[in-house]
Amino acid sequence: MKERLKKIKQMRILPVFLLAVIIILQLLNVTYTIVNKKKGYHSDEIFSYGLSNSFYQPFLHSDKIYVDSNEYINVDKWIPGELLRDYVTVQPDETFRYDSVWYNQMLDRHPPLYYAVLHTICSFFPDTYSPVFGYIINYVCFIVMQIFLYKLAVNMLKSKYLALLFCCFWGFTTAAVDMNIFIRMYCMLTMMTVIFMYLHSEMYRISRQPGQKPSVKMYIALITVTALGALTQHMFLIVAFLTAVFFCIYYLAKKQFRVFWKYGFSVLGGTVFSVLVFPYTINHLLSESGKISYSLFFRQLYLTYRYFLRDIVSLAGGETIFLIITLPVFLLIAVVFSIPVLYLLRDKPKVKKFLLSLKALPEKIKTAKFKAILKGLWNNIKKIHPMFYLFFICIPVIFAMTAYSVDFISMGYVERYLFIVYPLAALVFFGLLCFLFTSLKIKKIAVTVIISAIIFHSIFGHNSTFLFDQKRTMDSIDELTAGNECIFVVKDRDERWLLDTLPGAVYNADNVMMTYMTEDKDVLEEIASLKTNKKVYLFINAYTRTYEDETYLYMYDDKYENGKKKISADDYYNIFKNMPYSTMFEYIGEYSIFSRTYTIYELA
Repeated sequence: MKERLKKIKQMRILPVFLLAVIIILQLLNVTYTIVNKKKGYHSDEIFSYGLSNSFYQPFLHSDKIYVDSNEYINVDKWIPGELLRDYVTVQPDETFRYDSVWYNQMLDRHPPLYYAVLHTICSFFPDTYSPVFGYIINYVCFIVMQIFLYKLAVNMLKSKYLALLFCCFWGFTTAAVDMNIFIRMYCMLTMMTVIFMYLHSEMYRISRQPGQKPSVKMYIALITVTALGALTQHMFLIVAFLTAVFFCIYYLAKKQFRVFWKYGFSVLGGTVFSVLVFPYTINHLLSESGKISYSLFFRQLYLTYRYFLRDIVSLAGGETIFLIITLPVFLLIAVVFSIPVLYLLRDKPKVKKFLLSLKALPEKIKTAKFKAILKGLWNNIKKIHPMFYLFFICIPVIFAMTAYSVDFISMGYVERYLFIVYPLAALVFFGLLCFLFTSLKIKKIAVTVIISAIIFHSIFGHNSTFLFDQKRTMDSIDELTAGNECIFVVKDRDERWLLDTLPGAVYNADNVMMTYMTEDKDVLEEIASLKTNKKVYLFINAYTRTYEDETYLYMYDDKYENGKKKISADDYYNIFKNMPYSTMFEYIGEYSIFSRTYTIYELA
């Protein structure tokens, strides 16, 4: 008896141990990517720190998320570098000021939970900026996500072995790595979604057991996770709504009316609680969001599925997607064109035999053997866990909403909007493989070999999107700019918001100026007003092109016809060569900040 209990205990501990090993290896892979491959940061990553730590000032360039470029602040003038530091750090007298976090998020378009957590971590390290603070949140969320993803997979795949294989597969995908290296709320959001789905898989499991009903703890967990998910990101409400409708219909069909009411009020209660905590959720949801044309919508919808194959299965080529989408069309065309050909060759023996087999097909369908095949297929379909059908609803809806509301070209890096359903999509993919293997009666060892090959391909075939390893000739500009003066020139007045991307790279500069390519007298006088005995660096971010062997910089200014004037690079550089403090004009190198490559010159 003791030996049997010991064996049972070992069987329970082994999956936990293996899952822990898998998670550690995956986090080591993420750490390697961060340390050796990630070179820069997205503007949203800097916003994460600014919205969390900047005291009642959500953005450096404005007081709200969307403004006319004429309403910008802190641009076209010299500002102290201290302003950049204060934006991304917590000051000693501003620690644990969640009222500021709530205010900043009121003017932004996201709920405050993630920013409150980041602010809490940063509050323990005043006057300190470090990407590590954001990575800590992602690492913790990833660990929790993997634990609940394992439990969800056990419920849906009915196998701890397959659940471990799935967690191993998912954690090494491009999607999982990108989610961890991107300092934003999406890893936390995905964790909340996975926990939410696990609770529903438990609700379904309990409903299948005679005489059992969900406990009070289960309803409290639903309320809590719904509230926390809604306070993490508004997209969670979409998934929660679809899931709630699905399960309400299920409980009504099963005539479990008490469970229906308790469940419905639990999800609704969590949502209402989140709104009470952050009332501006309503304003955010009712505010106008971007909309695109229907023709572009279908193109972008196609791209979302291409992103899925690339990020989950590491199939980067568009040819695969193209074949999947167009194959049925080609088959239909082939059938249509084959009809007249078959008619013309109807007297040929082989064609006659083929036509007779087609004619006999309806009779074959009625045979017991074919009926047995159909019955077996139907029995296998009935065994599919209903959560898979729920995922089949949630995934296309999120893909479609992203394709309809986001301009992929202007926004870029849109995969972040799909993170919420990526593990669900991966589980669907994995579940389909398992269903196929079960139908074909493939042995476990063969399944292991095939899945291992997919995992191996995921590890060595992935290509993370959020690395920002654009062209640069130096690893860092912190030493270059520390204690010195910096002028950043962007291509037009609408790009002056890039001021908000500077704190992560120009952390210790003495004074900074963000302006645009212009001959405006007031702006040039402000640039010239600098009085310093320190080094001055000019960062030029320009779109250039060569025309008749002469390089031009494009200037955008409302005072010129069509808002555009063309000026030669030499003429524009002469403006800075003639500044009062300019004693040189020496090329230093190039450096990229959020996909913008700046050419650096030393002026003094």
